[in-house]
Amino acid sequence: MANKTQMTTGKVRFSYLNVFEPRETQSGTLRYSATLLIPKKDKKTVSKINAAIAAAKEAYATKGKNGNGLKSTLHDGDGDKPNGGDYPPECRGHYVLTVSSKEQPAIVYPDKKPLTLKRELWSGCYGRAVIQFYVFEGSNRGITAGLLGVMKLYDGDPLGVGVATDEDWDDDYDDLDDDEEMVDPLA
Repeated sequence: MANKTQMTTGKVRFSYLNVFEPRETQSGTLRYSATLLIPKKDKKTVSKINAAIAAAKEAYATKGKNGNGLKSTLHDGDGDKPNGGDYPPECRGHYVLTVSSKEQPAIVYPDKKPLTLKRELWSGCYGRAVIQFYVFEGSNRGITAGLLGVMKLYDGDPLGVGVATDEDWDDDYDDLDDDEEMVDPLA
């Protein structure tokens, strides 16, 4: 029987992508993570998310816990951030879901072959994600999702820091002639 809290998204855009190396969280733990920008028009993915969230709440209730009033890490990119302020423009028309894991997620191409080169996947690329929803407890309670895998579908404009591509070297710069010497800027 399949795990009802686990699901695979349709096409999403990756933001704040940290899947090759973990980053330290505010609590000091190392986690791999990504923010998924889920198009609101993708009714199939949104429906699967709602079903997985409901299944996570049901699983929580079987432990004798009350799942009412749980905070969610799924947010409306057209609204305000939970801590105040506006979401960046790329979030408009999307749901925003931050997912993470202590273990490195599977990272693959559409043919399911491993994607190992960091320069091949960045914030702004489009892909799919395998995630699993669960209830967390601590200083507060809520619903979140673990990141199990990402699949890169195709490149997208970089979000945040840019990416150097082959075309970036095709400018009008005149390279040194054969008889010129390189200048050491540190000398």
